[in-house]
Amino acid sequence: MAVAATSLHWVDLDRGLPILHAALRPGGTLVVWWQVFGDPAWHTPFREAVDRLTHRAGIGSRDTPRPLQTEARIAELEGGGWFRVTEHHVLPWRIDLSPKQVGDLFTTFPTWSPELVADLVLVAEECGPVVEERYLTVLYLAERTDGRVSP
Repeated sequence: MAVAATSLHWVDLDRGLPILHAALRPGGTLVVWWQVFGDPAWHTPFREAVDRLTHRAGIGSRDTPRPLQTEARIAELEGGGWFRVTEHHVLPWRIDLSPKQVGDLFTTFPTWSPELVADLVLVAEECGPVVEERYLTVLYLAERTDGRVSP
């Protein structure tokens, strides 16, 4: 088994998939997952504030989050014929965060400036002692094929 946890978007798949294929035995599995921070189906005052701040800063998108574009992700993982996606799942989960925890989490996001994080912490403080966040983990399981499929 090979695992790519919230990382495969950094890999040139034309180079990376053959390497992963070679590292696995026949029938081996590639497990790939990404986190979606904010469930698009869940609306709260805090999540609406996150959307406003990201759009104001020019870092937000109202498009379907990339991990949830399942047809495109499956096509990428199956590109070149090294793997065949056998399953994909969207796993919802929730977490309660204090304003400090909001700041600690969003500080880890490379597109969030310290000023933007500070604005978000203020919003979290206005929403109460904790904010409930709903996130998604998008999981893909891909089986190693016998080899590259000819075009």
